[in-house]
Amino acid sequence: MVKIGDEPYLKAAIQLGDLQTVAAHDAVYSRKGIELVERGVRVDGRLYQRLLNHKLQVPIDHSLSAERTVTRDELRDQAERLLAERPFYGRLAAKPGDRGTLLDANGSIALPKPIAFRVTVARDCRAAVFGHSLQASLIALHLGMRRNLAAAELRALAAAPCCMTSACCTSIPRSCRLTTGSLPPSGGSSMRTRSLAR
Repeated sequence: MVKIGDEPYLKAAIQLGDLQTVAAHDAVYSRKGIELVERGVRVDGRLYQRLLNHKLQVPIDHSLSAERTVTRDELRDQAERLLAERPFYGRLAAKPGDRGTLLDANGSIALPKPIAFRVTVARDCRAAVFGHSLQASLIALHLGMRRNLAAAELRALAAAPCCMTSACCTSIPRSCRLTTGSLPPSGGSSMRTRSLAR
């Protein structure tokens, strides 16, 4: 059986196949070596129960590909939209040069196939999770820039929320939800965010 914590993500990953073309670029096997999905087969909601009833050899996102996968350009565009439309996030890039640095880091995230698939699942099936990961990425980048981190370190900060999307694909845990607090007038790093759980 799929572990309890994996069920919401597995359900969302299979649900993606009902919204766009998703296929197995590698065969999906159970830990006992049973072939559950042949290579090249289209995957959709009809396969959910079959996959749910087995422990998988590798995570499902290592075997599936989506036709319309999230791209770096899309992540950059989404970040730019947040900066333009949400004043709080706009202030994260208030200092000269910050906007370009932030967007460049967000638009240069490494997206190996499993991560790209994971983020695509969030975008298409769990919009709140996708939006939350973008917001967390911008906040992390702001703090990283205030600490003068190198470009490679900023890229790692930008990517971290994307890597967590599968853990939140049923809902965003209360302890992890962000509420936008306030930045000091100078736009410095003394930013306040708080958890709804407090």
